[in-house]
Amino acid sequence: SRAFADCTALEAVYINGNIQTIENDAFTGCTELRHIFFNGTLRQWKALYSGELPMSVTLYCSDGTYQQGPVMP
Repeated sequence: SRAFADCTALEAVYINGNIQTIENDAFTGCTELRHIFFNGTLRQWKALYSGELPMSVTLYCSDGTYQQGPVMP
């Protein structure tokens, strides 16, 4: 929980596809976060993270998909 919370200098995160879960408040207060690179599919991402991402964040997945803004179920 709150793994990256309030890390205001964080601009990008690279996440391995082997991660089991990411808590909903993991990115709270990350005002400069713009890119999340996930080494898994969009479907896998939705299974491990159910929170919303800020509109400024773009999510890149290994299956070539990306989604900007909140990740919808």
